[in-house]
Amino acid sequence: MRKLLLLTLMMTTSSTTGCTTIGEGNIGIKKQWGNAVAQVKPGFYWTIMPGLNYHELEVRERKISKSLNAYTIDQMLVSTNVSASVTPDQSSMLELYKEYGGIEQFDSSAIVPKLAADSKACFTSFGSVTMITNRDKIEGCILEKLTKSTEDHHIVINDIHIDDIRLPESYEAAITETLIASERYKQSQFELDKQNIEVQTAQAASEAGQIRADSHAYKLLTEATAEAIIIESIGLAEASAIGVMSKALSSSPNVSNYIRAKNCDGNLPEVTTNGDDK
Repeated sequence: MRKLLLLTLMMTTSSTTGCTTIGEGNIGIKKQWGNAVAQVKPGFYWTIMPGLNYHELEVRERKISKSLNAYTIDQMLVSTNVSASVTPDQSSMLELYKEYGGIEQFDSSAIVPKLAADSKACFTSFGSVTMITNRDKIEGCILEKLTKSTEDHHIVINDIHIDDIRLPESYEAAITETLIASERYKQSQFELDKQNIEVQTAQAASEAGQIRADSHAYKLLTEATAEAIIIESIGLAEASAIGVMSKALSSSPNVSNYIRAKNCDGNLPEVTTNGDDK
């Protein structure tokens, strides 16, 4: 019974004094007599005090887009649509509300003009060919500039995307033909470079083979020359020894006896006769 009475009392109080709920993904701005005094997290809040109410601000990541016309560095007019993915700084939502009054007003008065100005500044830094072939480079330029220009604006720039780039049809067709011709030239140059590499490889292999052959021939020649020198030295030494021995034999008969004694193995020489010994 008490729970029923308490529930009835809460419903009656809610209907007369009011309450509010701050949903997930939002930040609540607490207002007292029209003045923003604090920011609160998602949850259920009573508005019992007179003049008290809450205003919700979404803090999820969102996309801000801007369609614009801009000139490239080569003075070509392009039409495009640039979008930025942004996330509010949740800790600064009270300051954002006081300064701008809400997310929509903040986007339209603070972010969109800077997105347009920074995009045009980047477009004028690149040629029309780059617009078609290297869009990522332009998006990176816009991201860098917009991040710097909004660093004190209670927001984080997550990503930049160029949804479309439209050039005059005749000029776009000419660029396409130029790109096709350029790709064909690159392919032809690649094939030529490949053939040159193959020729150079073959020449290098031939030169290496010639070097190996010359090295082997030189080795054989060196070895033959050294062997001939050794043989010649041995021959000269032997001839000199023979000359000395001949001279010694002619000058002294004892040399002959010395040689016989040196070569003797200790056994008497065998003598063969034809008759009987008596």
